[in-house]
Amino acid sequence: MRWVAALAALALLAGCGDDDSADGGGGGASKPTITVSAAASMKEALTACAPGFSDATVKLQFAGSDELAAQIRQGVPVDVFAAANTKLPDALAAEGKLEDPQEFASNQLVLAVPAEDAQVDSLADLEQPGVKLVIGSEGVPVGDYTGKVLANLGAERARGVE
Repeated sequence: MRWVAALAALALLAGCGDDDSADGGGGGASKPTITVSAAASMKEALTACAPGFSDATVKLQFAGSDELAAQIRQGVPVDVFAAANTKLPDALAAEGKLEDPQEFASNQLVLAVPAEDAQVDSLADLEQPGVKLVIGSEGVPVGDYTGKVLANLGAERARGVE
């Protein structure tokens, strides 16, 4: 499971940085806190994994990747930024706001169709009359990914997709 890699990254971070223990570092009775700002699409997986991380208290913050990146640019401190794409972490690293990003998970674009009477089994089926494709907005990862897939179909085939 790829979330194991995310938890491994959290384990590495637990040994770094300031001691956020409740006693100010004078006894170490409390665990450090790791703040994770993550894309809203990762909420279910990270919420399920975080309680199993025993080396630190994991504080989760979820929003759109662009909103989280804007917060980081404004100085909101985070230990881990888990974006839905690689563009934002790369840009923040180039700006000196983050360390070099490490890929820990990936997405796979899928076609979601009705459970019954589905008329689509492949990309070619999207070109059938009456079949409509609903995609995310440009600039949102799922919209960008879908745009790339349609572009790879070629201009003529892409025009056939409604």
